Amino acid sequence: TLFINGTVTVNDVPFPFANPNTGIPLGDFQPNDAAIINFQVVITGGQINNLVTNTATASGFAIVNPNEPPVVVEGDSNTVVIPFIPQNVSTTVVKTADHQTATIGDVITFTTVITNTGDTAIQNIRFQDMLDSSVQFVPGSVTVDNTPVPNVNPVSGFLIGSLNPGEARTVSFQVVVQSAPSGSGNYINQASIRFEHQVGTVLPPVTQIIESNIVVIPFVPTIEQICETNFNCLNKIPFQCSPCNHLHEHKK
Repeated sequence: TLFINGTVTVNDVPFPFANPNTGIPLGDFQPNDAAIINFQVVITGGQINNLVTNTATASGFAIVNPNEPPVVVEGDSNTVVIPFIPQNVSTTVVKTADHQTATIGDVITFTTVITNTGDTAIQNIRFQDMLDSSVQFVPGSVTVDNTPVPNVNPVSGFLIGSLNPGEARTVSFQVVVQSAPSGSGNYINQASIRFEHQVGTVLPPVTQIIESNIVVIPFVPTIEQICETNFNCLNKIPFQCSPCNHLHEHKK
């Protein structure tokens, strides 16, 4: 727990600078006197077995015999036990593509579904998608829940609002394949979201980042693309290939 400064009252009188962690002076008590102390804390997490427990201690001096020094008097309160139910902040980010394979010139539509599967609202959700260098974003192709969102770019990221528990949001955009992928021969794509969720009413929001699954699209060149890089393709391809014929004629 975290004590909230300025919340201490003694018999409904504010003690703005008092702190129960360091002790609160209450003055002298005559027989049958009483004091009611109130203060507030923020629950920051469960303790043993997800239980928040609290016990107060009072101490002072009592004069039992005027001819002897004061005696220390001390006692503990009963223990208050509060079951702790942690927040379930859970979000899924599932990404798909409308192509199983791709080649140069193809237009691929990527779709990402963000679902709040927890019991806590997530806010200020920012969607981002760092694209492969061999593809280029198609400007104006972004939609959020099938509504066009102009003037945004997934590479730089953009806000898509908030989601209450059980709600989902669908983000789609298009890219055009400009060149063959480097390395593995596959187009690799992954999205991520950054969001905030509130812990109580006093603490600042907590920021969290979640990444989607990775979409892998194999590159499959067309016959024409193979021919453009291989002048001897006529000897290997047993059917008509007009780009090859053209290149073969110029080669002669």
